[in-house]
Amino acid sequence: MAPNVVSAGILAAECDCGQVHDADHVHEHALVVGGGGVAGAPRWQGLPWGYPKARDKGVMATVDDWLADRRRLDGAEGLWRVEDNLYDLTPFLDRHPGGREWLQLTRGTDITEVFFAHHVAETAEALLPKFLARPATAPRNSPFTFHRDGFYMQLRERVRKVLDDTPKPVLEAAKQRSKTIVDVLAASALLTCALAGYFRSFFVLGTVAGILVSVTASAAHNFFHQKHNWRRFYFELSFMSSREWMVSHALSHHIFPNTLQDLEVTFFEPFVSFLPYPSKHLVVRYLSWGYSVVMYAVLGHGQFGKRLLNLRLEPTDAVALAVPASVLLAGTPLLDAWLLWSWVLVVSSFYFGYQGLSAGHHHPDNYHEGDALGADHDFGLMQLAATSTCTGLRGRTWLLLTLTHFGDHRLHHMFPALDHAVLPLLEPALDEHLAQYRLPNVTITSWEALRGKYLQMARNRPNPRPAS
Repeated sequence: MAPNVVSAGILAAECDCGQVHDADHVHEHALVVGGGGVAGAPRWQGLPWGYPKARDKGVMATVDDWLADRRRLDGAEGLWRVEDNLYDLTPFLDRHPGGREWLQLTRGTDITEVFFAHHVAETAEALLPKFLARPATAPRNSPFTFHRDGFYMQLRERVRKVLDDTPKPVLEAAKQRSKTIVDVLAASALLTCALAGYFRSFFVLGTVAGILVSVTASAAHNFFHQKHNWRRFYFELSFMSSREWMVSHALSHHIFPNTLQDLEVTFFEPFVSFLPYPSKHLVVRYLSWGYSVVMYAVLGHGQFGKRLLNLRLEPTDAVALAVPASVLLAGTPLLDAWLLWSWVLVVSSFYFGYQGLSAGHHHPDNYHEGDALGADHDFGLMQLAATSTCTGLRGRTWLLLTLTHFGDHRLHHMFPALDHAVLPLLEPALDEHLAQYRLPNVTITSWEALRGKYLQMARNRPNPRPAS
């Protein structure tokens, strides 16, 4: 469980608010801070949804634990839930344009957020009624809404119109630019690994190779959000798993950023805490600024170790062997090749974690669960509150930097299945939509995002006012 947080009422007991709650659906008052805190400060209070037990494992939680929690809490009854209806998509598995893996992973869960965020075209909504099984009997576990006249669904209509009005060759050319960039990055990473082995240049060429492996993985992340394609497996060069990241990043973090359901928050607890718990220990608040870099540096090794421990290795994990293979083909002795591979992975993991966690989420001005969110839990407004876009990381400026450093962050979160190269085409629609709702389109510098990450790690007072 989150450090310093107790769950009163999770087993049908009476909680702090004096009400009795059932085992699987914890009332918003059921998660309260236990002890400590600052006198007069707002009390940490979670959103009105069931508590994911996988959080109790912290860094040892797995994506399969999280999926099991979703199946326990979502009331999907072994089917696929969208809003308040259950659908049997089994006959559609092999016809799903995105590939059967997305449907296999989400069977038995509520896919409402995933469905609307990943299907901008009208086709999916037109097909869905054909697979209706029955109405759901349990209420939705998610507090986020998709009212047809609400902020997100209206923005989605604007985006759909832009895509429909853009000539198909323009869209395909944009997507091809992303493919070319990630192909060149992957080839450059492997070539530099070979050169590092040939010249025995561990700390110069080896470091460059590690950074290239890291940015290749970041660019490959663009592709595991999309329909099944082989370029997603460039991600495996980092010793991490695109299958795991389809869950922890695409299905968890992207859909529920900065909340108890965000595995990219869970995986660092209790050692690094991004949520504003009032009784957060001083060690976690400040010493984590130093030791967190060690956690970044072992991301690749650590995630492989967890997969090995839980017997969750996939055949595609073998893609990672392309790195030592390129070193060995350069004539490097076996021991030196192993040491160089280890160094490349440490550099790659460090760079991936350090810049990835500074890319536009963890800043005191962003929403983190425990902060006030506002009365309207519209999915799009939540995404706006929890994300930031860095000024230097916009696709219209430099696609290479955007692809490799998680750029165009707000648009990417709201429409993750769209290629990064397409997102710049949507910026005018977002600007127009925000103006209609009288909302600012705030950007921050990369330096402010980095500084904000550390301030957020230290923050222990929930924000009583909703983020703008």
